[in-house]
Amino acid sequence: MPRAPRNGHRAKLPDQFEVDISASIPRRVATYLVWAAQQMPKRAISLQVVAKTVFMSPRTPSLDGKEVARLRSSISGARKILLTEYRRGLHNIPGAGLRATIDSEDLATTQFEIAARRAVNSIETLDQNRAALKLSEISNPEIRARVQRVSAACRTLTSGEVLEKLRLPAAEED
Repeated sequence: MPRAPRNGHRAKLPDQFEVDISASIPRRVATYLVWAAQQMPKRAISLQVVAKTVFMSPRTPSLDGKEVARLRSSISGARKILLTEYRRGLHNIPGAGLRATIDSEDLATTQFEIAARRAVNSIETLDQNRAALKLSEISNPEIRARVQRVSAACRTLTSGEVLEKLRLPAAEED
């Protein structure tokens, strides 16, 4: 059960959230996490509690139960709803649970940094694949043209400062 915030205000319990049963599961997850972020900012809610709430289960499901599995399959949809409709990210904290980001700074330090890191990794992988290709071995003209277009874009992304601007600063050592 989530603890009350330290600022002295009592948090509402998850069973005080009203579930819209006509909403899709991702939308239920998104609206619950927004509600929870308003009640308990930056507090992760366990997958079991989120599942119990959005599926209106009388008991808290186990971590390997079917409700939690169903919840996990809805997380990407909830993430899209949070981002597009609420301008919030969905922060998945391993071992702790889920939470919606509370403001732009929170979004920037969680989801935005993760997305930037993934972009750098994807660009580097694309460039490695591009370097392994031999255009002379590609006989299909459509595939060859596509490889040439993507290769030109890849060279732009990996040249100069573009990739370096996407990289996160090195972590400071204590």
